[in-house]
Amino acid sequence: MPQRVARPEIVALLCDAEFKQFHETGTWSHRDGSSFTTQERDLIFQATPAGF
Repeated sequence: MPQRVARPEIVALLCDAEFKQFHETGTWSHRDGSSFTTQERDLIFQATPAGF
């Protein structure tokens, strides 16, 4: 079984995410209410179970 390697940048984004999607944009937001940037969304979608 390959060794798992945590990706801290993805873990940090997931920990800061408010998982209610904005209906207008279909995106998530940070806990402070700001929307994820395009770069943050792209990074989140790279998440795999092996990265945790």
